[in-house]
Amino acid sequence: KGDVPALKYPWELFSVLRALFESSYFKPGIASSARIGTNVIMEGPVYIGENAVIKANTVIEGPAYIGPGCEIGYSNVLRGPVNIEQNVKTGAFCEIKHSIFQGGVHTHSGYFGDSIIGSNCRFGTGFISANKRIDRGTIACEVKGKKLDTKLQAFGFVAGPDAKFGIHAGTMPGILVGSGAVVGPDTHVIENVPDNTTVFVAPTIKKKKQ
Repeated sequence: KGDVPALKYPWELFSVLRALFESSYFKPGIASSARIGTNVIMEGPVYIGENAVIKANTVIEGPAYIGPGCEIGYSNVLRGPVNIEQNVKTGAFCEIKHSIFQGGVHTHSGYFGDSIIGSNCRFGTGFISANKRIDRGTIACEVKGKKLDTKLQAFGFVAGPDAKFGIHAGTMPGILVGSGAVVGPDTHVIENVPDNTTVFVAPTIKKKKQ
């Protein structure tokens, strides 16, 4: 009942996510085959799927959906609403806040805030997504050459399927990274990256005087 959430732009998935968590389709629970490590804390409504593994000292604040076959690493922090589909793996000390991960994503340590990650993406250690402007204004996103106001004060980035990010890479708020794109190590993305494009900021190497 009520309004149906719009779904024209990627960030509108967040409205759909909220609607699903508030609906009768979401049923919290822990599958009998899931393995929960020591000192794991869960607050609020949480679903953990078949054969999922939650490593020790992780904190999950619902609403949260963790799909079958997922492996959530040691000392992770998940702050809902989060939707993590099947066979996602996260490394130790990874924080995920208000985000959507499609199936097969692998991450190491890092921060993912208010972001949407396509299937089978890969993230090296130390990845950071900026999700707020320094002046706390609403975040604009470039779509087909036009700047659109998302009307969101917290919005990280969107990555298409099979995108790859090197160690210590990062994204500014409102960035769209295309399918199959590659972001090199130590590269901070400040504008959209098209499909199947490599972005790499080469480090400055100082030569010793002879």
